[in-house]
Amino acid sequence: MKEFLIGSLFTLVIFTTLLISTCAAAPDDQQTGGAHYADHMKDTLANLSAKGYDVSQIQAAIDKGDNQGAFKLLNDLYDQHPEARPPMSMDRIKQTVTNLTAKGFDVSQIQAAIDGGDAGKATTALNDFWKAHPDARPAPRDQAKTS
Repeated sequence: MKEFLIGSLFTLVIFTTLLISTCAAAPDDQQTGGAHYADHMKDTLANLSAKGYDVSQIQAAIDKGDNQGAFKLLNDLYDQHPEARPPMSMDRIKQTVTNLTAKGFDVSQIQAAIDGGDAGKATTALNDFWKAHPDARPAPRDQAKTS
């Protein structure tokens, strides 16, 4: 019986050690999200620049690791030039409406456009919502802390 307990304890110690070392080596969600966010912003800025928009301030904020500042500057650019904002997919608009509804916001105008199947009107209604409720817009995670 004593040998069984010692063997079980030894197995438990080995298993715990392997588990801890595996978890420590795996990237966390923030690091994975950071790479995705950086790639997305790089593509977004390249597209905007190719269309003639000045994205130098946004790029400077990213270069300093200020992703929240870059996000704000990007939204400022979209507010000044709504035509520059890429269209959202209906699925993404629906997910955004679900999230906003869960937070208690009235998104009935956006929902009506979704129900009507009009992605253009839904996008316009969502943009109007963001202008009326700028604090409701989710901010990106601060990716500067992942390095």
